[in-house]
Amino acid sequence: MEKKGISKNTKILAVASFLVDVSSEMIFPLLPFFLTVILGAPVFAIGIMEGLGASVVALAAILSGFYSDKIGQRKKIILFGYGLSAAFKGFLAIVTSWPQVIALRLIERIGKGVRDTPRDALIGLSETKETLGKAFGFRKFLDNAGAVIGPLLAAFFIAFLFGGEHTESAYRLLFLIAVIPASLAVIALFFIKDKPSKAEPPRIAFKHILSNVKVRNFIIVMAFLYLGGFSMMFFLLRASDYMVLVLIPIAYLAYNASYTIFSLPSGMMADKFGARKTILFAMLLFLSALIGVAFFPSLTVLFLVFIALGWFMAIAKTVPQVFIVNKMEKNNYASALGSYRGLTALAAFPANLAAGFLWTISVFSVPGTFIFSIATTVLAIVFLLVFVRD
Repeated sequence: MEKKGISKNTKILAVASFLVDVSSEMIFPLLPFFLTVILGAPVFAIGIMEGLGASVVALAAILSGFYSDKIGQRKKIILFGYGLSAAFKGFLAIVTSWPQVIALRLIERIGKGVRDTPRDALIGLSETKETLGKAFGFRKFLDNAGAVIGPLLAAFFIAFLFGGEHTESAYRLLFLIAVIPASLAVIALFFIKDKPSKAEPPRIAFKHILSNVKVRNFIIVMAFLYLGGFSMMFFLLRASDYMVLVLIPIAYLAYNASYTIFSLPSGMMADKFGARKTILFAMLLFLSALIGVAFFPSLTVLFLVFIALGWFMAIAKTVPQVFIVNKMEKNNYASALGSYRGLTALAAFPANLAAGFLWTISVFSVPGTFIFSIATTVLAIVFLLVFVRD
């Protein structure tokens, strides 16, 4: 009988993603304020941090993808990546300067780049073609469920334990608490079972990927989209002009709730309507959010923007994997997914530098940051329509 359900591997990986995101999203919405308010970092430092972070994610994703295919194993690489990310949270509690935070953030990003590619390849190897979109959507659903709980916990600690104030002790205690779910995620991963590749990958894997016109054009178009895909931290900083501190984690919660709700439907949309159409819809959502935050900022509009961004991310972090896995052979899943993650992450490096630069230049100011992204998104939509076929 044909397999219909989601595999045990996917379920365990989804649980690990849930726990890691509970941990990470307790920290992420407050990290820019810890940097700027407590440690005195300039806003441009956030652009540098996120830009460099995108670059190390890119390099780690590419290398881990090729290495994973070469050795035909995923589990130990996944464990190493998640373990590295978990260590980041504990050390945040003892930093004394913002350059140290940047260094720790880069280590955490290396862990993310290392783990994500073999994890997605293992899901691809563990599922049937018919359940592929559902499986990726399910993992992202639990991942984002953790991302909903994380900011909610952060808001609880800030509002009820620390009176909604920017206190150094509040941040440091929160970072220590965040280590607990991250450690549990690593323990859960010991229960996954590896799926060794049955065939040797091509000797020059990158050349093999580039020769696949559909995959090559798709990766290029998505990389162009990510040229305007700067960090969510800039959206949070923009929101801080219209919200009190305690509402920032709640706004981020709205983003993650939307991300969670739409993750599984996004994968199922790709199964039903095709990856290309689903990604086009996501690009239009992103464009709408950028227009709102650039030209019509208000408390209500910004909450709607975070919801739209969540839906966009639910598709952007689920459907590209479906497109690539459906166009590649099994022994090249990790290499192709790593190339995609790497090139799109590299594109985010200049995006974050440009965002930080435009933010601090009075001629452009804050709206200029988002206008830049509007322009790149419009071009990405045109390129998708012209150069990519499902």
